[in-house]
Amino acid sequence: MFDYNEIALFIKVVETGSFTEASSQLGIPKGTISRKVAQLEERLGTRLMQRNTRTLNITDAGRELSNRCGSLLSQLEEATSGVRLGHGELAGNIRVAGPSSFVRHVLAQWIPSFMERYPGITFEVITSDTGVDLLEQGADIAFFIGHLPDSSFIARNIGDPAPVMVASPEYLAKNGTPNEPTDLQGHSTLSYGTSAGRASWEFVGPELNQRLDVTPRAASYDLDLLVAAALDGLGIAHVPRFLVSHHLNNGRLLRVLPDYHTSIGDLSMIYPSNRYLPTRVREFIDFAVSKSTEVRRSFRQRDDGKTESDLEQSSVTSAA
Repeated sequence: MFDYNEIALFIKVVETGSFTEASSQLGIPKGTISRKVAQLEERLGTRLMQRNTRTLNITDAGRELSNRCGSLLSQLEEATSGVRLGHGELAGNIRVAGPSSFVRHVLAQWIPSFMERYPGITFEVITSDTGVDLLEQGADIAFFIGHLPDSSFIARNIGDPAPVMVASPEYLAKNGTPNEPTDLQGHSTLSYGTSAGRASWEFVGPELNQRLDVTPRAASYDLDLLVAAALDGLGIAHVPRFLVSHHLNNGRLLRVLPDYHTSIGDLSMIYPSNRYLPTRVREFIDFAVSKSTEVRRSFRQRDDGKTESDLEQSSVTSAA
């Protein structure tokens, strides 16, 4: 007869990607988990994972067991939570991952509101930009800015962050103001991404579309860090407009190449498509989608505090 605790421990190792992380999250000694997984493999008569001191690889048999049993365990957990708390109440933990800037400026407002609505819900928030990798390691939902790689996960578009290029008045006074995208090659640039070696910026202008390779002085997935670097006069930053609108209003930053539109990729919400989603996770997904209108409005925020739709409405009213 199978010990279902062994299966649950095995699935936790798969979700977290390591025995050490599973041990940390569950509060169970790593040796105990390793022994239980070994006992499960012995009962099944097959190897579920290949492991050594540095790597952990799930076998085909292990992946099949995880996919088949993971959804059943989620349903069991949800059912027992419902019995404890009463019909209609949500309970349990939601693991959410997202870029640090998005967590600070958006999720920091969403999560308290959701927890107030559902007191039985707890959150674990992970700040990172490798959203797909985090889902593979057990996050329920991940937010991602950029061009999504192909994957088996479901992706919901939240909005285009509408990036702009900005620099401090001191930097531009010292180094000059670019008039064309190609002028950026002689400037210090601050780019969204992981590598300071090379970055590709796309420009859509009044007369032409252009892709320009730049060598950033600094590159980071932390957009707030790039804004801070621009404020310190370290270069021209490529960041979402909503993060710098107040700096543009008070003159601490100035727009660079304002006639050109650029992109760093959309903000997306991604979550698994191949396993059962607990009701609490589905409910938070619906909550995030309902909030996406507010996010899109903030992304469209202009330097004067209005949005593009405000201006369109104003033009219609004037014409009438």
